[in-house]
Amino acid sequence: MSKSAALLLFSLLLTSCAEPDLAGIARVAVVPGVTRELAEYRAAVLSDIHYELEFTIPASKGDVIDGEVRVTFTRAASDEALQLDFRENPNNIHSVRVNDIDIEPRIENEHVVLPADVLSDGVNEVAISFVAGDSSLNRNPDYLYTLFVPDRARTAFPLFDQPDLKATFSLALSLPDDWTAMSNAPMAKITPLPTGSKIQFETSDLISSYLFSFVAGKFDRIERDVGGRQMTMLHRETDAEKVARNVDDIFSLHAAALDWLEAYTKIDYPFQKFGFALIPAFQYGGMEHIGAIQYRADSLFLD
Repeated sequence: MSKSAALLLFSLLLTSCAEPDLAGIARVAVVPGVTRELAEYRAAVLSDIHYELEFTIPASKGDVIDGEVRVTFTRAASDEALQLDFRENPNNIHSVRVNDIDIEPRIENEHVVLPADVLSDGVNEVAISFVAGDSSLNRNPDYLYTLFVPDRARTAFPLFDQPDLKATFSLALSLPDDWTAMSNAPMAKITPLPTGSKIQFETSDLISSYLFSFVAGKFDRIERDVGGRQMTMLHRETDAEKVARNVDDIFSLHAAALDWLEAYTKIDYPFQKFGFALIPAFQYGGMEHIGAIQYRADSLFLD
């Protein structure tokens, strides 16, 4: 093989490794939901996804929850528009900024459509101001909790809502007086506000969007170290005797379950924190959000 032919072959190999394989993926139509074509296209071109999220939660359940999301991601070379998922009233999107360029929001068939000409090959940043949808926030007068399984994160905020597009999340919640919160990652800091506080969480582990979660409200917080494991429980039970009767067993059973799973799988618990919230009238027995499990309260607080 000549030197020039070898160089040409090497160049072709490098190109094939650097570019995603988009063969067989048609132009992606903007239609409701996440079609296979959209999911395959986004999986082929997107990586390194991170969300910075902030929600301002008012004291009154009747007032809207304002939100800001800043999503950064790496996009492979493509001339295709990019779709974020948002299954809510299009008027809930207030502004869209892509790579420091303000653009007119284009909301179509449950998607925020980002034109290709404002996107870069490589790292991109998209900032969106919005009003959060209520349908998956489970709002009550004194508390709320998210439940995004299987594909309902898109009803609360704009994102790439498909499970193979795992991402990290940095969450901040501005809360009314006497509210606390739990999310997938540990609390980083609490800042006093004139009418409450702002809780900033650390960056989460790499997770699917349906496992991103937070609980906020007037909860009592109990923290325990059980066999070297730091655990946090939120609850709203007002019967002090019931709490005292159950709390030790609740923590010890969680610790025993983790010990058993680690011994059986030979895998250490892989996440930053372990916490759980006991929620009145929760729809299921429990939901395994990473670091922030949700349970129906009467499944653990036994009479």
